[in-house]
Amino acid sequence: MNHPDYTYDNGKLFLSSQWEELMQRTSFFRFALCLRGEMKLPINDNFQYIQREHLLVLPPNTIQLDNAEASPAFHCLCLGTSPAYLQQILPMADNNWEIKILIESHPVFHLASDEVENICDYYKMLCRRSASPSPFRRSELDALVTAFFYTIMGIVKREVTHTPRSFTAKEYLFKDFIELITSLHPKPRRVEYYADKLCVSAKYLSHACKSCGGQTITEFIDRYVLKDIEYLLTHTSMSIKEISVELDFPNLSFFGRYVKKHLGYSPREYRERIVRQSQD
Repeated sequence: MNHPDYTYDNGKLFLSSQWEELMQRTSFFRFALCLRGEMKLPINDNFQYIQREHLLVLPPNTIQLDNAEASPAFHCLCLGTSPAYLQQILPMADNNWEIKILIESHPVFHLASDEVENICDYYKMLCRRSASPSPFRRSELDALVTAFFYTIMGIVKREVTHTPRSFTAKEYLFKDFIELITSLHPKPRRVEYYADKLCVSAKYLSHACKSCGGQTITEFIDRYVLKDIEYLLTHTSMSIKEISVELDFPNLSFFGRYVKKHLGYSPREYRERIVRQSQD
């Protein structure tokens, strides 16, 4: 699995040393660690210079490939993940929303030698496990990608500390909303609950969420509620009724309709589907 041309792509996770293939996946979060050579890359109309021990981090839809220039010796390790996959395995990712803001303006990070070694280790393990016949391969990959992503967040968080930035009132409100909803269990599903807690109108809170987070507040609430539902259905032996009560749904019928609407399956069907997938 150390072959430089090894590629793995399951539609959610992409591993390769071919940076051109990674850059074509514009809807993915993309990470490229340069091991030798250099590249000049236009990102959102600004040129970025990537050299040895540089890590490139790109959110979805942030790159234009015209006039990219790589030296003949350029070699990197590439990893890409779909946003839906990250949301699935990283329930707390949105709590680091300020990291996303920094990445958009500062996508290249110079790593220390031990950081380079850590990322290379994760990449090698991901390559090995992606080719493994293990019945737990899917879970192993999820765990490794989770650890990899938190390592990246640690690197980026360091730059957040060293690169102070002033936030607008709407950004602070959005940050407070994310911190509030992630701290609650069960999570209320009414917009007015969060607006009252944050001492603003529901309309203004909705506007802040849409402006800073790109989604309506209802979509954010549903996302976090569904993360709790998916976790309890996937990782516990609680009955469907017990989960419904745990998450403060008024009755089992309403809970079933909510899950069916948002996940496309009844709670029981969703749980059975996850079990089958884990056995693939």
